[in-house]
Amino acid sequence: MKKYLKKFFLLLVVSLILGNNQEIIAQMSSDLKKFLWERDFNELITNYAEENIVLKEKGEFKKRIEQRSFIEVKGFRVQTFAGSSKENSAAMADQLTQLNLDSVYIIEDQGLFKVQIGNFIERLDAERMLDQLRFRNISNCWIVETVVHLPKKPVTHPDKAPPPEEITTSEFSIQLFVTKSEQRAKEFSVKFTRQLGEPSRLIQSGEFWKVLCGNYDEESRARQRLDEIRNSGYPDAWITQVNDN
Repeated sequence: MKKYLKKFFLLLVVSLILGNNQEIIAQMSSDLKKFLWERDFNELITNYAEENIVLKEKGEFKKRIEQRSFIEVKGFRVQTFAGSSKENSAAMADQLTQLNLDSVYIIEDQGLFKVQIGNFIERLDAERMLDQLRFRNISNCWIVETVVHLPKKPVTHPDKAPPPEEITTSEFSIQLFVTKSEQRAKEFSVKFTRQLGEPSRLIQSGEFWKVLCGNYDEESRARQRLDEIRNSGYPDAWITQVNDN
């Protein structure tokens, strides 16, 4: 009987240490209760050499947060769908997933389903994703400011050098027009060249014909030229990136 009174006294002391807060006590896990019940109070004092013993336990919600591979911060995503149809949102998300461009999310907000892609801190990065989607004929999309996911920084060891970065080369072009008609694409190309005196080229992508112009090693030069072309009467032009490999 004396042993059980000690156990009860131990639980009571820990409860007081936790601040006599009923909400905190209610969240005490079974593992912590088992730990306290299986140990004698004198044993704890002997092992930890302290008259006052403070036991700290993380709540389940906090544990789940810490187990995430990412943190949440304010940033930007590209939204490609917003509607009440769950089926349509799933179809759009599946289409984006198959493109393998970035992480895809379906967010339900008060009965409205939103499909978003990417996790960007800088708006310019979101604009690049917007360009890539337009190049793949997903034109009804826009940039939204929201909470995004960033991967946690991995623990690095001073004696272990990071792997070398893979160097890739790419070029930037300006897409002017897209159509399913090869004839219309040719006519647009001729019209553009006559008006601005700049050569353009046609490429076929599936069932679509696209009219592009320019090859730029630096994105800043491509964006400067894009502004000039838009101001010349081609407001729907955008930048696309093509990898050499």
